[in-house]
Amino acid sequence: MFHQVLRNGGFSTGGVNFDAKIRRQSIDFEDLLHAHVASTDAFARVLFATERMIADGVLSEPLADRYRRWDEQEARAIMAGALSLAEVADDARSLSTEPRSGRQEYLGCVAAPYV
Repeated sequence: MFHQVLRNGGFSTGGVNFDAKIRRQSIDFEDLLHAHVASTDAFARVLFATERMIADGVLSEPLADRYRRWDEQEARAIMAGALSLAEVADDARSLSTEPRSGRQEYLGCVAAPYV
């Protein structure tokens, strides 16, 4: 998520909503405070890691590959509203039903050194 936020110039409105839940017998106010501080620190670490990942370009190719089909003429026509729902459905019927990996394990390995 932060990768897309930073690549698009940060938040222009809104922000991040997080919930720091306390668990087990951590029922004191201090526990809730520590949970929020730890969550805020985690967000900061992720932002710094994401900034380095963007600078290093490590997700550029995997993301381009994942969304490559949206650069094709038919996909641009869909985004422009130039195709009817029936035409989009016909196109969908012609697609391969063979599952394609989302490469989550690989992407996890790419991200791990940054966090």
